[in-house]
Amino acid sequence: MSVKSAIRLLESRSVSSLLQINQKLRDVRIQGWARRVETRGKFLFVRISDGCSLKTIQTVVDRSICPKVPVGSAVDVVGDWVKSHGKQQSMELFATNCEVVGLQQKMFSELPNEENRADVTRKKYHLRMKSIPFMCLLRLRSQLDQLSRSFFQNESFIHVDTPLLTHNDCEGAGDVFTVQVDKQNYFGDQAVYLPVSSQLHLESFVGSLPKVYTIAPALRADHSQTRQHLAEFRMLEAEYAFADDLEQLCDLVERYINYVVDGMLNWDMEEINSMMQVFCDENAKVQSLLWINGSRKPLPRIHYNEAVTLLQSKGEMIPGGRFSKENELSLVQHCAGPLFVLRYPHTQKPFYMKRCNNYAECFDLLAPFVGELAGGSLRESDSEELHRRGCDDSLDWYLEMRQHGHPPSAGFGIGLERFMQALFGILNIKDTVAFPRWYVLMDILFDEKGGVVTESAIYVALCKQIGILFGDYGMAAVKLSLNVKVFDAGTATTIVRISKESAQRLLSAIPFVCTIDSIPVVLQVLFVGSSIRSCQRALLRVNRKNLYSNYITAKTDGEKKDIMEAIRSVTGNVKFEDTLNA
Repeated sequence: MSVKSAIRLLESRSVSSLLQINQKLRDVRIQGWARRVETRGKFLFVRISDGCSLKTIQTVVDRSICPKVPVGSAVDVVGDWVKSHGKQQSMELFATNCEVVGLQQKMFSELPNEENRADVTRKKYHLRMKSIPFMCLLRLRSQLDQLSRSFFQNESFIHVDTPLLTHNDCEGAGDVFTVQVDKQNYFGDQAVYLPVSSQLHLESFVGSLPKVYTIAPALRADHSQTRQHLAEFRMLEAEYAFADDLEQLCDLVERYINYVVDGMLNWDMEEINSMMQVFCDENAKVQSLLWINGSRKPLPRIHYNEAVTLLQSKGEMIPGGRFSKENELSLVQHCAGPLFVLRYPHTQKPFYMKRCNNYAECFDLLAPFVGELAGGSLRESDSEELHRRGCDDSLDWYLEMRQHGHPPSAGFGIGLERFMQALFGILNIKDTVAFPRWYVLMDILFDEKGGVVTESAIYVALCKQIGILFGDYGMAAVKLSLNVKVFDAGTATTIVRISKESAQRLLSAIPFVCTIDSIPVVLQVLFVGSSIRSCQRALLRVNRKNLYSNYITAKTDGEKKDIMEAIRSVTGNVKFEDTLNA
């Protein structure tokens, strides 16, 4: 048997488990990455991490076996676990075979602390997994997922899967991504969306399964691209039958929060600190859920009216009676930690919530750093009442299931990325996901006046040109994340959402698109940014520049007056004439 064949038969050990052993072992195999390399005479001293923890082991490699191991390279090492001659470790791996299986071709170094900032790691999303703090964050996120599943299993909940294609907008806000396909009427006459929530479908399960939960993608075309908003995130949602008590629902949520906090406090604190140094607020160790809830005090529960009175006593404004983010954080600060706000006015909440005396039987859980963290309610079980509330025709199935032995139910949802923020005090929610999305702001110029094209036609034209330039593989890769939204039908300004990895293919294809739906066009890229908000700002700048230019060249007073009004609406500047004259 060859040496390579013999090595393949050896099972790779984890660094953590190997460090627990203080006796000699033969033929130990380790697979990982070289974190640090020193050369001393004819030996290389390689610090290897397997990516499962912060721990590393020292490996001594004879240069006759492997002359060079660049830092950052992936290595496969077999050797003997022996007593170390050095003082920094009691045991070390003396290599009998060392193979570089993934060469680090470019210079790699640990970023200095002053440069290892979150904004620096965002410059290359596909490489920031190499950053030790981000590796720690990903492992903590994995732990959150495992703790969540463990909690609901212990509470006798059954995990179910809900659809990723739906005819319904759960929240009724209209901020949905529409699914577009090459073939017309692929899904029939009804529009098809990506889900903003799994809740409506989750309710159908409790007609026969008493307790269910899911962890599923949620996608929202939300223009609020703040440090607490993502277009794509993971939502944990739970639903249970025979529910008629809002307090019991809050009890369930509080038990879940406490269970996760306890599990995180048992995690490697060195790993938590490594992540928090880079991604977290300086007050995180005082104000985050991990530290506040560790004291195990019951969370306060106050009525909406009580919250309003409290905010007004502090001189805070509540426009339309709806709490702003600032209002929510003010309540959190007043309570020195998270709290439940119960029974909002029913006009502020979706149709499916049970009502009592003009209030919805619901709650919002408010938490440090994020404001609203979770929301839930008792569900209206009377199909006639839901029908009177004007339930949409596309939800006939939702009404019908209540006519087939459907018990009263309750449920809640919590975004896991926002939960990560609140747990650790992470400043920007975009640092809780590996791959944020990019947005391309594009103008469509028609050869003839009155040209109009649909979003699906733009989508098809872009995919076709990408296929011509990059083949079927390139087109398939782009389709995974491509989404087209006409931002302004009057000017045919369009926003194209795409993953950063596929953005270059799209940008290369755009100049070659000459027709859309047989209409001659020219596509002009106005801006490329990481959020819808940045595209909106760019569009304002473009419109302002065009209006200023048109004002200067206007020939009549009437034209100038119309342009003045347009500039005022764009800039809010009532004295812009002085700016133009200057």
